[in-house]
Amino acid sequence: MNELPRPVPFRPFLDGPARVAPRLKPISLADWLTPDTEAHTLPAKRDLMTENRDDVHAALPGSKGAADLAAQAVLAAVPDLGPAMPTRLEAAAACVSDDLCVMTRDGQTWRLAAASLCAPTFWALDNNLGKPLTALHGPVPKGDPELAARITRIFDALGEHTILTRTNWT
Repeated sequence: MNELPRPVPFRPFLDGPARVAPRLKPISLADWLTPDTEAHTLPAKRDLMTENRDDVHAALPGSKGAADLAAQAVLAAVPDLGPAMPTRLEAAAACVSDDLCVMTRDGQTWRLAAASLCAPTFWALDNNLGKPLTALHGPVPKGDPELAARITRIFDALGEHTILTRTNWT
């Protein structure tokens, strides 16, 4: 018997043409990472993380503290402690289907400081580590400076315990 395809959780394409907007909304800590609707992808993700580590994990020198804080938040929220991994960020990433990207502030600029990125949309981690938001969103139509400026304002306004969910048009 063939199984019916699972419903797509987000379908912004049904709302009409693509809009360049962050599409953020606050969510509670209890709803942050569970249930993981894509948990079935974890075995393949973990294989990719092990077999192609240099392609999917990267960190700037000096980013360990920020990456460990992000990992701590993820690991506190998920019930599965996954397999042993070389870094805490990778251990956290192995427990959730989402990619984990750590942004740090360098003066007035937010930069991609560390990441476990297994499912990027049209970009590669090795080309973007260390880049500022403006460069990360440059290829997006109206992404630089319009989108990057909006995202920078959002990052600047985030509180310590604020959790937002983001939906891409894709």
